[in-house]
Amino acid sequence: MPNKFSDTFLLPRAGKYQNALNSNARLPFVWGNLEDGNAGNWICPNISSTTFTYCYAGHEIMSASSGNNVVVFSGSSLMNGADYTFSHSNDFESLGNIATITFDNDQKNNVITASGRGILNSSATPEMKNIIDIIDDFLTSKNSGLAFSYDTTSKQITSDTFDDQGYRAAGVISQDGVIWDILQKMVGSFLGSAYLASDTPFFSEDRKLKFEIEIGSSSTKVADIIPKADISFINGIQRRKSLINQCPISFSYDYVSNNFRSHDDGTGNVNSASSGIYGIQEPSTPYQLHWCRDLASATTVQTTIINKYGKPIWEIEFIDESLERLGIDVGDLIAGTFDWIYDTEGSPLINQVIKILSVSPDFVKNVIRFRGIDQQVYLEDSAGNRDLTEY
Repeated sequence: MPNKFSDTFLLPRAGKYQNALNSNARLPFVWGNLEDGNAGNWICPNISSTTFTYCYAGHEIMSASSGNNVVVFSGSSLMNGADYTFSHSNDFESLGNIATITFDNDQKNNVITASGRGILNSSATPEMKNIIDIIDDFLTSKNSGLAFSYDTTSKQITSDTFDDQGYRAAGVISQDGVIWDILQKMVGSFLGSAYLASDTPFFSEDRKLKFEIEIGSSSTKVADIIPKADISFINGIQRRKSLINQCPISFSYDYVSNNFRSHDDGTGNVNSASSGIYGIQEPSTPYQLHWCRDLASATTVQTTIINKYGKPIWEIEFIDESLERLGIDVGDLIAGTFDWIYDTEGSPLINQVIKILSVSPDFVKNVIRFRGIDQQVYLEDSAGNRDLTEY
């Protein structure tokens, strides 16, 4: 059983059952609403060639009475519900509850696919659609031997932010994969990131799992404010290649064809102020949102990108002339005054928020060298303007 994020997550095999057609077929794990499209969204492996039974999901799922509209295809043919029996919770061969489809007749060599919904969240809110809830279920229920702990504050903030953005997550794990890669693909579908950090990163191996989601807001919680007197400037670089004012996105992943079913080229959602100055600037490849299936969520991601990255972004290197902020780690947000460089409006970066990319303490000189990237937001005063207080 995996106990590290670098371990490979192995899906259960159909071969655990006595009469599976292909003993190495993976039992899929399903979360959220995958009722979209006009064909099956994932493959249901045969787990009994004698009873014509197929695995919809390798776990219990939402029932029809909870709002699960299951649709089944045999090959390219949409199946009539009268031709099969669906069970959202079947203790098949007494090996644990899974979701099954049992046909009245042999489907021969047809590939069976399905669309519908996944794991039951709770009776009050049956659909699990918050990506943090999905990640938690994956890490704690599906990987019960994994040794880690959450940074509970960032977990709750990210979960709330996800809901505030109106996002909905859904997806399938249909192949084995490295746990950390699966985790990053989940949260990355919504401009999020996951990382391990400690309150005392240079003295502790007890690093906790932290999350964040980009929202492009001017209101940002920072880990610390570095006083201007403690900052020595090293370098500042603006990278034109980071500009994005039109962003193609691919979403609604098809686990049968292993390709995205939906795409938006971004021409209807352009940062016109930015494109008027810099011309159309796109990423080298479309953003791939593997765990996003609805257009509204995909458009919110797209809008966040072009609003935040429609201007050149500063990458800043500086020295903190003390060791007071050893608790700051990669991924943390800090605020500081870098008034020797300016934003696109010509204003100095006073109490500007940056995300830390690297941390290098020097215990001989008693300083810390930081490298960070401008988040294009700043600390606000009570009126919502840039806070000009010299901390």
